[in-house]
Amino acid sequence: MVSAKTEGVVSRATELYETQLRHQLEQTNLHDFVTIEPDSGDYFFGKTLSEAIQASRRAYPDRLAFECASDTPPQSTSGCWTRERCCR
Repeated sequence: MVSAKTEGVVSRATELYETQLRHQLEQTNLHDFVTIEPDSGDYFFGKTLSEAIQASRRAYPDRLAFECASDTPPQSTSGCWTRERCCR
């Protein structure tokens, strides 16, 4: 079961992705993984999910982040994760 905190991260990051990042990321980083830290709006790339998570953790070690492939819509639960779901 996903916690309320995780649901909030997913919701805020999805909105940020859809309203501000999607167009740019799909043109510049297609097929990369992207990690979005929704409180700051910062995002990080990796060729693997692990690389994207590590970059996010270096910058924000105590915050949950939202990860997905830049060519996968964030609504797709099969293609996107939060650190809580895949790494804790």
